Amino acid sequence: MRPKSVALAEWLYLASIALLIAVSVLTWDAAVAQGGFALAAGVTAFGVGLSLLLLILTTRRGSRVALWLLVALTVLGAAGVMLQVATGVLATGLIGMLTIAQLVLTILPIVLLFRRARAPGLTRSRTAASTTMPRRRSRHDTDEPARGHDHRRRAVGAGHCRGAGL
Repeated sequence: MRPKSVALAEWLYLASIALLIAVSVLTWDAAVAQGGFALAAGVTAFGVGLSLLLLILTTRRGSRVALWLLVALTVLGAAGVMLQVATGVLATGLIGMLTIAQLVLTILPIVLLFRRARAPGLTRSRTAASTTMPRRRSRHDTDEPARGHDHRRRAVGAGHCRGAGL
């Protein structure tokens, strides 16, 4: 079972993708007028698709590469919003509020994914891997405990004591 912080991060990021789609719908006419239908549709589809892919790879597969790509995408988005605020281009009203809310809903999951509580969900340990997929046994695998380095067992066994005169 995944940690609660990973599940919450997934839902929050899905909400940010929903807001991304809402902002895209609200600004569709301006995007089409600026770059044409194909460019507006392509950019929107690419952004949503890439976000979904990275989210699934991060929260469901535990991919560290996808997590860092998600961080990079979030940093680029935050830089774009800050640039819009600094230059006064950020839309006011509903679109501006949705853009800020989308940014917040993008940053919060990243923070949650880096919490210590998410470690079992995003690290591939030997036990986690063995519960999801059976591990191939090698010729060195046995069901018996390892022997040879247990000094207590040798000290008690017959013939291993020096002072016994054997």
